[in-house]
Amino acid sequence: MLQAGLAQALTSFVLTLGLTAVLERLFALSSDKNVGCVVAAGGTTTLGALVTAGAHWFAGTPQIALTIGPSVVLGAFVFSIYAWRLRREPPRAPGAPSPVSKSGTSNSGP
Repeated sequence: MLQAGLAQALTSFVLTLGLTAVLERLFALSSDKNVGCVVAAGGTTTLGALVTAGAHWFAGTPQIALTIGPSVVLGAFVFSIYAWRLRREPPRAPGAPSPVSKSGTSNSGP
């Protein structure tokens, strides 16, 4: 049980960092923001679920689906919200800074 929990915590942390970048790249592939939103959220969730399942399989976790199910559902929700937020933002030039400043407040107008 502890081994499964540690595997889940480690994969969740690493995946959250990496999958955020993947989501942004997938979103940028489409010129249609609605399509980009669906592709980014769905693709990122699928990739995260496959990597997490693989990590648990490698760690020897029993009942992998039950172990990763809650985090996959939560991840799908979070990635969908983030992709929806990207859909609402004006386009940025490649390499441009994030619209959120270091203080955590938005640089865009009211």
